[in-house]
Amino acid sequence: MLRQLNKENSVIISFEDHQGIYPGGLDGANWGTGSTSTPVPAKPVQNDSKYPSVVGVYQHYDKWGHIALRALAQNYGVYSLPGATGTASRPNKWGGAVQLSGQMNCFGLDVERDSLVYNVYYGSGVGEYGYGLQSAQYIQGSQTINLYKNIGWTVGYTHTWDMKWRSNIVLSAVNFSTGGDIATQTGDIKSQGDVEVNTFCKLTKTAELGIEYMYETVKTVNPNDVLNSNGTTGNKNTSSKVEIEMKFNF
Repeated sequence: MLRQLNKENSVIISFEDHQGIYPGGLDGANWGTGSTSTPVPAKPVQNDSKYPSVVGVYQHYDKWGHIALRALAQNYGVYSLPGATGTASRPNKWGGAVQLSGQMNCFGLDVERDSLVYNVYYGSGVGEYGYGLQSAQYIQGSQTINLYKNIGWTVGYTHTWDMKWRSNIVLSAVNFSTGGDIATQTGDIKSQGDVEVNTFCKLTKTAELGIEYMYETVKTVNPNDVLNSNGTTGNKNTSSKVEIEMKFNF
């Protein structure tokens, strides 16, 4: 539902059916045995199809750019408890998040100006609405669902060299918190940071060719999840790569 308040302001409310799979959670059909007081090894989790995810957005537009405030509510539920009948109680829990994002037009060409984009969000059980990482965990003994809390941000700058060439730099990071409810497991991520730098050349009205460098740092909660090249263990892993990209705009 879109409500255009005036030329500068709008409100959007959407109800979305998300049954996608999120890492770091559970799948009732594949729990195995596991302890009754601690979670079984991490399995994918699905949010509850009984309730749609609700997203609300307020947007303001002006000559300098735009700003948006978003709110999210989504429900996580267990589809099938081991040995449960069709009338068995099915645990569920609501998660949610808020996000502030926007774009600021900067100096540059009259037609294609430089721009600064940003967003920051905070929530629990964010799942694919955030970085698509850890979202939920099931405690088998108490039959409860606990949600990973996380805060993430992204900032990017686009510089237009001329009508054909432009470059971008994007920085992003996310930090996860267990809040005392989550029993950490092997591979649980504490933080992740990314850097992307690229340059694109406009070949035609619809095609662009570019080169991009990406660097990523991942830290885990447990101190011995990563095997280092010298045979020692730690909790930090880094990676980088260079890509040649071809983009088509239709």
